[in-house]
Amino acid sequence: MPKEQQGDALLVWSDTDQPDKLARQVEVVTGEKIIINQIEAAVLEEELAKVYLKGKESTVKTLNTDSDQFIHEMISEAKELNCSDIHIEKYQDNARIRMRMDGKLVERYELDVSKYHEYINKIKIIANLDIAEKRLPQDGRILIRQVGF
Repeated sequence: MPKEQQGDALLVWSDTDQPDKLARQVEVVTGEKIIINQIEAAVLEEELAKVYLKGKESTVKTLNTDSDQFIHEMISEAKELNCSDIHIEKYQDNARIRMRMDGKLVERYELDVSKYHEYINKIKIIANLDIAEKRLPQDGRILIRQVGF
């Protein structure tokens, strides 16, 4: 939900179908007068990517890198951006990786469909999932402990 100051009010962009309800909720939390600017979900997703990816390349990157190195970088990036989850989706001609930021899925990477299984199998191994299961979705989790500050 990108926001900006507009006079004495806070302008909040949202794709909600209940703008008045959202405005009241945000007013309670922030203590400021709120104006909701309703926009389409696709436009909101692009704006969220710009806000969350400041200083980073906001376009979708095509992958041509080692799977171990990329998985480490992808998880580090998701942690840095405070993503709640990562979606890896296969299509006929390619695969894409989207990260959930502030409730919205933002496309971050595109990879060649021929590399898809290599990446997925590495992730399944790290998450202790069944690498033989290819038809049904699996819900997994990877716990990363960070030492030091």
